[in-house]
Amino acid sequence: MAVWPASLPPLPAPMDVAVQDAFLRSDMDTGPGKVRRRFTASAVFYTFTLRMEGSQYADLMTLYNTTVDFDMNDPVSGNLEQFQFNAPPDARIITGAPANADRILDVSIQLKKIP
Repeated sequence: MAVWPASLPPLPAPMDVAVQDAFLRSDMDTGPGKVRRRFTASAVFYTFTLRMEGSQYADLMTLYNTTVDFDMNDPVSGNLEQFQFNAPPDARIITGAPANADRILDVSIQLKKIP
């Protein structure tokens, strides 16, 4: 199993954390609506931005392009969990440079913790 590269910067705070809604709600003609579980486990979504060097971005893109699932410590619990990219990393060049290692980028990352 692939792992989150140790070469990347530590995960930042603040970070957006959203839990998938596991309930299905139905309105009734009369009386209260009904609620039932759609599934037993909910995915958790993490969205954050990391500032990194060009070589770190290359490591991140290698992970994105070569694996579907990878292991990483959960930013909330600290436990080793399985994650997937929920969207391709979105990079913004902050400081351009001829050498890749000298570039600075802000990279927006969306991850999904697999339940």
